[in-house]
Amino acid sequence: SHIALLFSIVYGICRLCTIKKRYAMIGGIVLSVFYCILVGLSAPVVRSTIMGIWLALAYIKGRMYTAKQGLAITAILFLLYDPLLLLDVSFQLSFGATYGLLIWGKVLYERIQWLPRWIKTPLVLCVSAQLLILPLQLYYFHYISIASLLAACIVAPLLDISIVLIFVSTLVSYVLP
Repeated sequence: SHIALLFSIVYGICRLCTIKKRYAMIGGIVLSVFYCILVGLSAPVVRSTIMGIWLALAYIKGRMYTAKQGLAITAILFLLYDPLLLLDVSFQLSFGATYGLLIWGKVLYERIQWLPRWIKTPLVLCVSAQLLILPLQLYYFHYISIASLLAACIVAPLLDISIVLIFVSTLVSYVLP
């Protein structure tokens, strides 16, 4: 979500400054790569950065982008770089959770009609991501935490809001002495 949020902020600011869409996307790519390096090149961040770059390149070229295809290409690039990453817990959980989102996210969202949208969205995201990695969680950690459901509904939205506020306050601090 951080890479998507970063891309959105950069793209929005560029468009507000009447910068062409193409250059706004290139700005998003450059900044997301910088962010990826800044936070330490962990598997989930690199995965989301590469998927974001594929999305931006598809947009620039006027091509159709599918997230499943982007995820598959990203996994192939990872494994070409280091085939032993297949045994890495972080790699397995990151790609598994993302694939779970792609498989079950829309289905669960359409089936759960009785919850208000503000709670349904983070709950569906959490559950659909965890459905596929449930066996991995049990294997590696020997338990399943239901605290993630609470965190998805409370902490994740607050984290996104705080990231936006930090970004805005940083920009304001450069503009105003």
